[in-house]
Amino acid sequence: MNYDAPLKKRVDKLSTPIFLRTKAELVDYYQQHHGKAGSKDSWKKAIIKDLAAETGKKEKSLEKRFDKQRLEKVEKKTASQYVDLGKKIGQVGTRPPKGYQIYFVVDIKISGKCGNIRSHTETLTGSAAYDFSQNPSWDTLMMLYFKGSVAENICKVYWDETTITPI
Repeated sequence: MNYDAPLKKRVDKLSTPIFLRTKAELVDYYQQHHGKAGSKDSWKKAIIKDLAAETGKKEKSLEKRFDKQRLEKVEKKTASQYVDLGKKIGQVGTRPPKGYQIYFVVDIKISGKCGNIRSHTETLTGSAAYDFSQNPSWDTLMMLYFKGSVAENICKVYWDETTITPI
């Protein structure tokens, strides 16, 4: 059974969703996701097409915004268009609280046998909290609990007793 999906839901509820909000963030996103295919300007074609669909403007009228000499410039009247496009793209990550205090109870398989119920409290702050918020997994928690080694498998997670609290 995959225990990471319910863990991710709990962590996501405590984290703030991140959306692209600025022209610079969108340009970086499109360069990363559309920059390799075809021509060197494929990212530019993709962002212009999506922005035209979002704003109802013609693609030709949007091209100048993404010329090299105008890339850094943002006009106040167009700033909200980038926020709207960022919302259309969807959540690109999460921003955790300052940290998490995680109390968990699990039955782990050791030497091929279940029945090894363990409870533990782990506190994650700083970069550890950020990394965990981006990819919450039981493997991470088990590695912390076992100080680097990992249990063979999780037999059961006691969700009613497992808590994740923001700090």
